[in-house]
Amino acid sequence: MKKRAIAMGMAAVMGISCLTGCGNGAKSEAPAQNAESQGEAKAQNDSDPQAEDGVTEIEFWHSISGELAEKLGEMTENFNNTVGKEKNIKVTTVYQNWPGTDKLVTVMQAKDIKNHPDLIQIYGENMNIVRDYERMVWVEDYINREDSAVKKEDLVPNAAEAFSIDGKMLGAPLTLSTLLLYYNQDMFDAAGITAPPATIAEMAEDMEKLTKKEGDTTQVYGLNLCPNSYELNSWIAGQGEVSYFGDNESGRKAPMTKVIIDENGTLDNFLTEWDKVIQTGGLKYQVDNMNEEFANQQHAMVIMSSARIQIMKGLIGDTFKWSVADLPKVKESDNGGSSVSGGGLFMIDKDDPKKLEASWEFVQYCLSPETQLFWSQNTGYVPVNQKTYDLPEMTEFLKNEPELGTAIAQIQHSSPKLQEPYYPNAGEIKTVVKEALILFAKGEMSKEETLKTIVEDCNAAINDYYRANPLD
Repeated sequence: MKKRAIAMGMAAVMGISCLTGCGNGAKSEAPAQNAESQGEAKAQNDSDPQAEDGVTEIEFWHSISGELAEKLGEMTENFNNTVGKEKNIKVTTVYQNWPGTDKLVTVMQAKDIKNHPDLIQIYGENMNIVRDYERMVWVEDYINREDSAVKKEDLVPNAAEAFSIDGKMLGAPLTLSTLLLYYNQDMFDAAGITAPPATIAEMAEDMEKLTKKEGDTTQVYGLNLCPNSYELNSWIAGQGEVSYFGDNESGRKAPMTKVIIDENGTLDNFLTEWDKVIQTGGLKYQVDNMNEEFANQQHAMVIMSSARIQIMKGLIGDTFKWSVADLPKVKESDNGGSSVSGGGLFMIDKDDPKKLEASWEFVQYCLSPETQLFWSQNTGYVPVNQKTYDLPEMTEFLKNEPELGTAIAQIQHSSPKLQEPYYPNAGEIKTVVKEALILFAKGEMSKEETLKTIVEDCNAAINDYYRANPLD
């Protein structure tokens, strides 16, 4: 395969419009002054004479904002004051606007090795930006070393697979989440519904009871969701044992060259069931302020990332009872489960072995059971290290966090093969799916027309991409 990562990166960056990792664009960009202040701090560090006093400095680019960025800062400072102090390593975090790869693509294009980061956070859907870049360092080669403090078998299999190509880890998982059904327990009780829906058809039945209207005005929607490629893929992947959105295991064995959701029947299966949801008249297919609207009891159900659990707790407080459940299956006979999402840590070779070793020390620290405990407790993400679940503090934490326990259980019973596809142009595919399903929800396209549109437009987008970036 030709080295085409730079072109791939530009196409992907230009096409991406929302964060799949948190579902429906949950991540928000940090204020500009936050990024600027971090940049100023970095400039001061660059001029600090102590930087040359035997300390290996690592520049870590990330696109984590808000309160999560504060926790990432705490985590990094703890490393600098412990392992880093012991081994003469200092990690400096530098915020990059989401998705965090724009500047990376720029320096890749310019072959500006000096201004590459040593370590960068990349979300799973953007793996194609770097999968063929010769400067990327395979984490697989480090985690399998005898002296590695963290072994591959320590990681949640779904998390390891999320940043792997043909079973080999290119990046290391940092954040892990999955799609869940959030539901208003008080509304369920009032409607006589005793359990959350296990299938899309059951969800449609519940929506009939939960939707409240006054004349032509809907007061309470049964469900708020506008599926894009992330949600659709979870429903595709969970059919049977495991199903794929595109060829070559959705791009994870080799580049995806077409979608196969028509050939394997999974898209028709989904649209047949989704039509039942639409026909209830209780679907709000626009997503405006999903968090706030659910907290204000405007929707009985929403489907969102597990990473929003802590956000919802803060918004809802004790105003009503609510809970979460597994993502409803397409068919009762499906194996079920949901794909995972999140961000990973990727090391870059800048022709300095000391920096690579220092980066790996920080990656191991981030993957350790104790650090993953801190990260989960303070962010709501699912720990990526299985040994974290053996810690007494994690056991105690989960007693008060049953919602996070539901997310963990869903990942545990989901096949590691339930993953986000490696689309060559994720942003365009996301737009195709979202726009087609909106027209389907409006009744402006039939099921057959929707299926044909999604398949043909996805394949056209993929073909256009490869015309500009031909494969060998």
